[in-house]
Amino acid sequence: PGVGERLAQNIVDTLGDNALNIILEKPEELNLVPKLTKKVADKIIRILKKFEESHDTIVYLNDLGFNTKEALSIYGEYKSSTIKQTEENIYRFVYDLDDVGFSKVDGAAMRLGVSRDDIRRLEAMTLQVMKKLTYQNGDSFLDRDRIKNGIRSYFGMALDDDVLNSVFDNLTKMDEIFVDDDDYYLKEIYDAEDFIVNSLYNLSNKQMKDNKKVDELLSLMEKTYDITYNDKQKEAVKKAIENNFLIITGGPGT
Repeated sequence: PGVGERLAQNIVDTLGDNALNIILEKPEELNLVPKLTKKVADKIIRILKKFEESHDTIVYLNDLGFNTKEALSIYGEYKSSTIKQTEENIYRFVYDLDDVGFSKVDGAAMRLGVSRDDIRRLEAMTLQVMKKLTYQNGDSFLDRDRIKNGIRSYFGMALDDDVLNSVFDNLTKMDEIFVDDDDYYLKEIYDAEDFIVNSLYNLSNKQMKDNKKVDELLSLMEKTYDITYNDKQKEAVKKAIENNFLIITGGPGT
């Protein structure tokens, strides 16, 4: 950006075919290019350094087993701190990125020498199991034994109660799960249910609406669209208008 074909050719003519590496190693060499202003030179250096950093990071992630799409997603999240984040806690990817799976992160962690019983691994593993069980069965919450058995089933690991308590405590502090007695929720599921409950409560406590003009409006709809509502349908429409919250049940097309 900001470097046209003519300027690019002038740079290559002055510095040679290895111009990019020369600029990165000795930025002052750009001063040799005729008619190149300091402002443009600084911009070129800044862009090249940014490209060099991202390129090296993508290669680093590829070497750990991530494909290019995953590597770009990771770099897009952490930018210049990607390698630092990877080496400090690669399992953070599981929480921050939807398109990078646990198994890929876990494989990379093993290449980095992370222990199988590292608490950060156990936390990410437990969260992965909770997601699998929750979305697979359509459950809102899980009990402790199901999670414990799920960890054993999916990963062949039996966690003792003290370790599992630490994992649950940490995931709760990270705002990834919510624990209510022996009910263990994914935080996003708990928040969704809480929102629905509060919304329904607020709706059910609002003042009922007046339906004096409903019959008139229904007649107009029937005439305009050449349709006929039966008594049950009219009753449903009236109740839906009168009440802020209403559940209508029935067969397909109700």
